[in-house]
Amino acid sequence: MSKASKAAPLYQLQQLDAEIERVLAEYQAITAALRDDTALRQAIQAFEAAQQTLKQQQHILQAAEQELSSLEGRLKSHSDRLYSGALANPRELGALQQEIGHLRQLRSAQEDRVLEAMSATEAAQLQVTASSRTRERLEEARQQEQGTLRKRQQQAEARLSTLRQQRQQQAESIDSSLVQRYEQIRKLRGSKAVVLAEGGMCQGCRVALTASDAQRLRTGSDVITCGNCGRMLYLP
Repeated sequence: MSKASKAAPLYQLQQLDAEIERVLAEYQAITAALRDDTALRQAIQAFEAAQQTLKQQQHILQAAEQELSSLEGRLKSHSDRLYSGALANPRELGALQQEIGHLRQLRSAQEDRVLEAMSATEAAQLQVTASSRTRERLEEARQQEQGTLRKRQQQAEARLSTLRQQRQQQAESIDSSLVQRYEQIRKLRGSKAVVLAEGGMCQGCRVALTASDAQRLRTGSDVITCGNCGRMLYLP
């Protein structure tokens, strides 16, 4: 058996491992995306906050309108008394006129407060409407996205299952001692335990092979490793 024929199954095993890692990373990313409701949660929180703000502004407006109504009631009562002719005492009449003037000033200021509260309430209502539409849009988009993600997740699961079966079959077809060496090198060197030997050079570390290693690679019957990086060499 030539060296190339011995290293080739290991190289194929490595390709399967690389594909498993890629699909597994995709599966994990999909799973994370399925769990990530950050945008929708933020939209819901913004909607709830807008509702709370609207309630507060409505209470402020209601209180302002009640205060204005109270002032208008007091002003009407004082005005009715002033024009009833019931007051003959100039001092009392003057005091009443002064109180009416004060109430008018208070009413004018309160009318401004009511207008401000009405404007703030309208703005809060617009914010509720806008945030509600955003929430509904994101809910619909999230529902569609989850459907797509679940389909991709199922496809990735099926692909992983197939790849793992192929990997097991490939590993079982290789001498167990070689598979053990392969696994040890993967732990030390990362995902690539088997590298191509092309142009008289190890493609893992880009160091030229010795004449002896190059000759053994072409004619030997065992899998050899690069003298520099320790990876298995594969000559296609």
